[in-house]
Amino acid sequence: MKYLFPNYRKFGIKGTTPLTIYVHGTKFFQMKSSPSRLAKAPQPRQLERALHKSNPTKYPYDSVYRFSWSGRLHHRARQKAAQDLFDAIKEYKGPITIIAHSHGCNVSLWLAKILTEEKHTISLDKVIFLAPPVQMATMEYVTTLPQVYSFYSTADMVQVVDPQRLQARRKDTPLFSQRLFPESLNLCQTRILFHNQSPGHQSFITESFLVHLDNLITTLPHPGHMVCTIDKNSGRVTLMEKEQFHQSYVPRITRRAR
Repeated sequence: MKYLFPNYRKFGIKGTTPLTIYVHGTKFFQMKSSPSRLAKAPQPRQLERALHKSNPTKYPYDSVYRFSWSGRLHHRARQKAAQDLFDAIKEYKGPITIIAHSHGCNVSLWLAKILTEEKHTISLDKVIFLAPPVQMATMEYVTTLPQVYSFYSTADMVQVVDPQRLQARRKDTPLFSQRLFPESLNLCQTRILFHNQSPGHQSFITESFLVHLDNLITTLPHPGHMVCTIDKNSGRVTLMEKEQFHQSYVPRITRRAR
């Protein structure tokens, strides 16, 4: 696939219109020499089509960019990717929405650290995390971001399987990644269910989820910790607080036995 703006270091993007940037997660079969780059595809792919379908006004095709990085499963690779992303957007004057999946969320959090240290005025409108592996090394930076929406599933084992303690220097670091950030006034964390079933890790970047993204963002209270059920047929979104859900939820194995 060919990209526009293949050399972003030379062609750092500029402009003032609203922009959406998608940051992918870990790639287990990546090219070691693949450079980071910010670009948009010549033809819309599933991500662009789904976002456009969710809200054509907010997500026109020409406003959605993809940030491609090495995808290596290591802190240093994500820190480098964050610096590359910062270099690509530091001259952009318009509002930016970041949508990140998996460890792309940690790239975004390292970016938040850079923005804080550089005291930079990049206009981040909102940040949307899809199945973020919450890690001690980066979770504190979530408080420096504007509105943050974090979506997760309790059936998603990939979200938490990365053994963060192997790369951490703090002795109190949990062995594996976590699902939830500490509560914050800028943060809405939401457990997702499709037709009362918990989706898997890759489900968050499929069209069946992304077409509901704008509806979710506009419906969710902020801040808060919610449970959201999406009806696959009607697209109807039902919200309830986490405590209410625990009182009414029937586990899958029990439902089958009825």
